[in-house]
Amino acid sequence: MERLPMNPTDSGVPTQPAPAASTLHSALALTQPAAVQHAMTVQKLMAGWVTRTAGTGIKALTLAPFAADPQTWTELLQLQSAIVQRLQEQQQENMQGWAAWLQERAQLNRANTMSKLVEQEFDLLARFVLLLSDQMVNLVTLQENVEVNTGYWLGEQLAAKSA
Repeated sequence: MERLPMNPTDSGVPTQPAPAASTLHSALALTQPAAVQHAMTVQKLMAGWVTRTAGTGIKALTLAPFAADPQTWTELLQLQSAIVQRLQEQQQENMQGWAAWLQERAQLNRANTMSKLVEQEFDLLARFVLLLSDQMVNLVTLQENVEVNTGYWLGEQLAAKSA
């Protein structure tokens, strides 16, 4: 319960910081090292991505003299077909997710208090953000898989051609 001032000399303001304030101060002290660590992680992941992409590009250029081989083209088209199929599956999943979200939005109960209205709206917003997040994670996961699989396939092709 909130402490109310009882007389003119008592302001009602506590002289010691509240436990929540101490916890907040402790958490704030950790944010700068966490931000630096996050920046280092992003830099490391981006460097890995650039290295992987450059390596795949070099392998692709090295494979160019063997481009007349029909087996190479067949396998490349199969790889591309698998990518398109997975993108179509993801699109279907996304559309189903958005349809479910829209249905949920249309079926919101009429709130009889402001607190219920705020709760319903923020719950819907949280589901919206989660849907976007899941879609982005799925897309980036597919991208990483394509990069790794393409690099592996190119490596296998080069090993076979040079043998």
